[in-house]
Formats: sequence, C-alpha cells, structure tokens
Amino acid sequence: MPKVQEKMPEETAISLKNRTDKHVAQQQNVPQLITRPKIQRKNCWKAKENNDMIDTVARGWHCAPIFIISRINDDGNEEEEVLEDDVFDGAHKIEAVMNFINDKYPLEKLHRTSPLKEFEGKKFSQLPILWRNKILNYKFYINIIDEETANDKDSLKILWERLNKSGKPLNDYELALPVISELANNVLKPSLELFYNSEIFQKGESTRGQAEKILQIILATAEGSVQDSHMREFNSKKDLINRWQKVALGDKISEINEKTLANSEKWLGILKKASIYMNYLKEANCFVNDTGKNILESAHRGTELVFLLARGVHHFPQAADFSRISYDVAKHMKIKYFSTIVRDEKGRNGGLQRRLLKDIDADLALFAAQKEPRSFPKAIIKQKMTEQNSMCALCKEAILENQSHRGDHIVPWSLGGPTTPENCQVTHAKCNLAKGNRA
Repeated sequence: MPKVQEKMPEETAISLKNRTDKHVAQQQNVPQLITRPKIQRKNCWKAKENNDMIDTVARGWHCAPIFIISRINDDGNEEEEVLEDDVFDGAHKIEAVMNFINDKYPLEKLHRTSPLKEFEGKKFSQLPILWRNKILNYKFYINIIDEETANDKDSLKILWERLNKSGKPLNDYELALPVISELANNVLKPSLELFYNSEIFQKGESTRGQAEKILQIILATAEGSVQDSHMREFNSKKDLINRWQKVALGDKISEINEKTLANSEKWLGILKKASIYMNYLKEANCFVNDTGKNILESAHRGTELVFLLARGVHHFPQAADFSRISYDVAKHMKIKYFSTIVRDEKGRNGGLQRRLLKDIDADLALFAAQKEPRSFPKAIIKQKMTEQNSMCALCKEAILENQSHRGDHIVPWSLGGPTTPENCQVTHAKCNLAKGNRA
C-alpha cells in the first residue's frame, strides 16, 4: 500500500527560493529544489498568469499544493550524493513568485479589487516592507509523492494526467513525459535537428512532441522482427509506441531510466542512420515525380516513410550497403507506395498499418538478399585494361605483364560504390593499396 501523508507540510516562498540554490541547500542541509526537472515542460505562463499568482499571494489565498518527488542525484560525482526535490506539478506557481521576488517583472493589469492595485508598475523591491514580508512568507502546501507511486510508471501517468486536467488537455506524448523523460532528453531531443525541415517532418520546430512521436515509431520498428509482439499486434501508432516502451523500457521508473541509459547510444545511432538513409532516398528522387514535384502526402510521412527508414536500418546495418541499392529502393517505393495513398475498406487503421509494415519489410528483405559482388569479374578488368592502354589509372605508368594489378572501385566500395563497369578502373596492386578507401 502507498504510504499516506498524514499532514501536508507547508513551506514559505523565501524558503523554496533559497533551496533552488545548490550551495545554500547544502549549507542548510536540505534538498535542493529543482523547479524544472527533465519531466517538466517549458514555462508558458504570460504576464497575466504571473500577476494573478502574486495577487493570490497578496490576498492570502492558498493555491493548489505543490507536488514534489524526492530523490538522490549523485551529480556525476560518486563521492557526493545530492538530495533533490523535483517539482512534479506546480512549477509555474513557484516560479511566478520567485521571479517577482527577483524583480523579474512589475505588477500590471491587476483586478480592481486587488490589494496591490495601487502598486501597479512597481517591482517587488519597490513595495512597502509589509507587502514584501507577506509575499516572502507566503506558505505553499507541499505534497511529497510517495516512493511507490514515484517509481510506478502507470501510477505516475495517472497522477500527471489528473493534475493537468484543469489546463489544456495533454496529448499522449505529454502524458508520458514523467515516465520517458530520460528517453526524451537523451535520445529524442538530441536527434530532432536531423529531421527538422525534412521529408518526414516539414517544420523547423517540434511542438507538443509532434516530431518526438515520429522518432519513437522509428525506434519501435527498427529493431527485431516484424513478428515481434509489439509490431505484430498494435492497433494504432499510439499503441505501437506504448507497446514498444513496455518491451524496451519496462515498467518501473528505475528500470526505465537504467534501460534508457544502457541503450541511448544505440538508439541515437539508429535515428542518425535513418536520417542518412532518408537523404540517400531524396538524392535518388524517391519523393518527387518526373517533373520534380513532391509526391509525398502527410499520410506517407507518418506511416510508409517511417516504416521504410526503420526497416531500412534493420536490413542494412551498413550505410554503404543501403547507398548501393538506394536508387532501386527509391524507384520501387515510389511506384508501389508513394505514387498513391494506400487505403482499405476501413481507411488507414491499425490493420492497414500492420500490413504496410509487413509489406515494406518484405520488400527490403528482398533487396538485402541481393548481395552485390565486391570483386570485379575478369572480363570487366580485361575490358578496362584495353580502354586504359594497360596504363595504371592512379600512377599513370604502364602495367607490365608480370606486375600484380587490381580492378579498383572509383567510388570506393566502403562508400557505396557499385561493382559495375562504370565504376571500375585498373591499377597496380600497390597503387590500389595506397589509395585505401579514398575516392
């Protein structure tokens, strides 16, 4: 059973403000207060909301409790454990008061009944001492979230949703933030720049997790088999993300954070490779028609293209391998998937999405099975020797009959160069070795 907090403690505004300073908190031997931990969104209060909060304080009205999660942060220093109180809900209220105390904004447009009405235009330091003391000593109710709730993702999401029902309704991504904050901050956000203003996400900024949801779909479908349960049974993209999070991250907050830390580099690599493959396909004219007009619809961007990039990363671990077949893949995908919007009798629901994922995976598996030989056939080497008049393409000296020679990729194999006559030149063996993988 969760531990019940018998009496909700109170704390003054000045005490909370002081605790935001790490050194002051350590001197006072109290937890440092973090008003904007990773789970929090950016402060979005405008002047009116800030002034309304100061008016509430001046009137002596109690506001809703501040919800806090207490935890230990080693701060990257094994010798020093730092106690922290992370604000789970109520950050805007605390920051409104602290910023006013710090003279960050003046009083303005107060209600005619406000006891501070006569001080409009003034900042905190300009108020009479009586009012300054009242604001400094305003008491917030503090609700410490019990450890069991704080470490259970479902309970934490329920609490987050209920606390935020009074404001703008939260979407799926925002509701999940308390649980996946490490994933969002260590994997998703650092990868956003790779996809801004691209074929998959046309905006230059992600609002309310729009792009982050797309990146999670890539991660959810880039690893394993399409027969894995989360890819085989999902009934919507929201459900796909939820199922993947359960499989990849687990249930407990501590487990989720551990698995995120362990897999961050791998997931960052997957997203980076997906962006590279998207650019290969763009260069191969996968997303435009013969006149250069863009043919991608929004439905393509969120489903077919996402699945193509994810399963492309799965079937082609080496970027050079995907580069070699990117033109063939682009041509096939454009004809089969991007020239029209695929629908079934029920529209583009979970059933169709599962079928598209399975079909795209099967198509890419066939391309991956077409292993292109790395060595040039003797016939091509002989033909090139004739064209080059038996001269080395690199040092420009004669290749004698008793000298070892090679068929060399003009665009190196390791950089995606194909094993075709057009990409072949004959060189001395030693010249080929000296060239390495340079074009």
